[in-house]
Amino acid sequence: MTTIDWDAAAGSFDEEPDHGLLDPVVRDAWAARLEGWLPATRGDVLDLGCGTGSLSLLAAGQGHRVTAVDRSPRMAELARAKLAGTGAEVLVGDG
Repeated sequence: MTTIDWDAAAGSFDEEPDHGLLDPVVRDAWAARLEGWLPATRGDVLDLGCGTGSLSLLAAGQGHRVTAVDRSPRMAELARAKLAGTGAEVLVGDG
């Protein structure tokens, strides 16, 4: 079984095309997918395993109230920075 140290991986996590959503085409595709998955009525969204918060950011941008949770303190720290000003809450937890 492979174990990943997510705190160590956090610094380069957003460099992966699907993680950081830096490419506008990839970001737009994820935004459209979230619109299909999330309720049309804006509400509360819980993002478990949020990583650096890229999908949480899209959900918040669509008007949802987001609570993002990751077990890695470093990932949560990066998510908190990414989600600043959105009203999202970022928590560390695994259980």
